[in-house]
Parts: sequence; C-alpha cells; structure tokens
Amino acid sequence: MGYAAAATALRREGLPHRLCLLLASAGTHSSPFTTARPAGPSPSAASAPAAGDTSGRTPGTAAADVSGVSGVSAEPSGIDEYLRSHPLPAAAVVAKCGPPGVLYEEPGAIFLRVRLDGSYRPVLARGADGGLLTGLGVVVAILESWRAEHLAARSAPGRQLAAEAGIGAVRGGLAEKPDLLPGLVELHLYLTTVPGDDPDEIARTVLERLRAGIRGGPLERHRVSVDAHMAHPAGSTPPGAPVIRQAIAAWDDEHGAPPPPISGWKGSTDGVVLRGHGIPTARVGPAAAADPADPRRDVFDPRELARFARLYAGIALRHALGVPGARSGRST
Repeated sequence: MGYAAAATALRREGLPHRLCLLLASAGTHSSPFTTARPAGPSPSAASAPAAGDTSGRTPGTAAADVSGVSGVSAEPSGIDEYLRSHPLPAAAVVAKCGPPGVLYEEPGAIFLRVRLDGSYRPVLARGADGGLLTGLGVVVAILESWRAEHLAARSAPGRQLAAEAGIGAVRGGLAEKPDLLPGLVELHLYLTTVPGDDPDEIARTVLERLRAGIRGGPLERHRVSVDAHMAHPAGSTPPGAPVIRQAIAAWDDEHGAPPPPISGWKGSTDGVVLRGHGIPTARVGPAAAADPADPRRDVFDPRELARFARLYAGIALRHALGVPGARSGRST
C-alpha cells in the first residue's frame, strides 16, 4: 500500500525513481547443524577429549582446536541471494514489526552446538550414572551460568542492540528405541551478537566452562565439543545517514513527535544482511500483539497498518526527492 502510493506519486510528478519491493517468506537465519553426525569437522569447532583419552583423533578434534567449515552450505538464500544477483539499492527499509521507533542497529546471529559423545548401550546394561541424558541438568546449568556472564560482559549504554543466548533444541536417543541409551547428545543454542563477537572465541569459552563444570563428575569421561557458526555479524547504519533521517522525519509526520529511543533490542533480521552488503538500512514497523485464540499468530490494528503504509511512502518520497530531514510536502 505504501509502496504503491509512493510509486504512484512519483510517477504522477514525472520524477525518475527506482523503488523495489521484496517480500520475505522465511526466516533470515537457519542453523547448519541439522544432521546428527556430519561428515567432517564443524564450522568453528572446539573440542576436548574424554579424561585420560590419548588416542589418535581425526583433524579438528584436539582440545580447543578451531577448524574450517565442513558440511555447511555457503549458498546464499533469501535477501542475500537477491543482493548477490541484482544491483544493490542505495538504501533499504525493513518493514517489519518491532520496537516503537527507528532501528539503525541490529545484532548478528551465531549458532552453537554442544555435543556429548559416549557409547550406545541398552538400558538394561546402564551403569550407576545412567548415561548421557541424566547429565543434561548439569550441562544446562553450566550453559545458563555462562550466559549470565556472557551478557553482562556485553552490556553497554548507548546501543540500540543487545546480546542474548538460549538453548533452543536438545537432541538425543531414538523415540522408537528408548531401550537404548544414546551415545550422542546435542544441545543447540542461538545467540544474538554485538559488534566484535568472535564465534571461535565464544566456542572456546563455552568449552572451557563445560570442561571445568563436569570435572570430577560422571560426564568427565565423555568427549565434549562445541561448534559455532556465524550466520551474520552485527551491523549498524550511522544514525545521520539519509535513510535514517528520512525514517525519523516520516515517523514525526505520522506520530506528531520524534521516535522514542531504543535500547536492548535483540531481534536479528534482514537488516544485518543488507548492512553486510554495505547498504544503509532502517527498520521500522508497527507493534504486534499476540492473537488470544492462537499465540503463534500476530494481531495488528488496521489503523496502525495504514499509518505505517503512509510512513513507508513518506520515506520513499523523501529518498527520491533527496530531502532527508524535511517534510515531503506531497500527499500520498
């Protein structure tokens, strides 16, 4: 609606312009750790042998070893694929719900995989320790303790973005064969990052914390490894960039006041991809509410959607007219 209004107004005035509307149908980030046992070392792999293990190992499994990517597709997808095959725009606006205001910073994303390796054996032959799954509580507690320290070290005033980390998936055993204790358990974490975050260093730190935390317990005899994959680094656009000033002015037009300041934002989306290609990018959108009938769905006020359609049209008109901080002066 806003895109069409801006294009119509520019065409009516006979002003040259190039506007492009891209519709996303899937998430920006996807973990590469989707198979139980990949063929080779993982993207950034830090691993430690079991206690007393001095046997030879394949490359990439020595203690705190960081290896190259293996088994992770480098094929671009979504907006990244488009940007690699089409002319880059001069600026971009991510029209997506979020905090009230204009975002010019967004965190990046890292996927972590923690693996505990043991041996498969029947439940009937279990030992006193009960196998890998009984140690999950210990591992989760270690990771949560690490998270608290990790976030505290990345808290900084004046930033719009913020770091976060959480365990999003756990995998171990076969549901159809619970009479077998698993020989491999994986915990998958998602992290939002701040500028300067290094996946290799994060993997090493998590490994060190895990090794220290399980020392002296039943998990000590199992091999532990931590793999890290940087999906996208954190990115920012200077707040004085024309597209940011245009978004702020359009917000002021529609709301009658400048946008409120934003801090602690943890959402990572196509904005980091656009900024990674050097494109000045603003993100602005209406606030969503959860549908009482189905929390998986968002609910929007139609009046707010119309307001933001006008706001997007205002940004596009300012961009085409080259008036970053002034009112567009044109009806849409």
